[in-house]
Amino acid sequence: WSSNGGHVIKDLAGNVVWEYDHDAEKANFKQTDPYTLEHVNMVNCIRSNKPIEQASETAVSNLAAIMGRESSYTGQETTWDAMTASPLDYTPADLNIGKMDMSGFTTPVPGSGQR
Repeated sequence: WSSNGGHVIKDLAGNVVWEYDHDAEKANFKQTDPYTLEHVNMVNCIRSNKPIEQASETAVSNLAAIMGRESSYTGQETTWDAMTASPLDYTPADLNIGKMDMSGFTTPVPGSGQR
């Protein structure tokens, strides 16, 4: 994936082995922009007086990001099951607003950590 819209997968030699078909997407769907679709969903829920339930999507997305962070910090592969069973907790003991003592935290160095 790239920021210029080149949604392709290449092998080690640089040959394209898969490419997203944008033309097929445009032929099948009137609207494909995810940000617009998110707003369409919100407006439809408001008009039909239904709740917007995005908690599970948010939780899955958050855990996927946490897994990526832990893999990059430790240099080790992690799994969904390992992360859901992990005692890892970065929540501050005191959640009051204001200055926070950061002296107990160390700056992570990718690949040097242990779980």
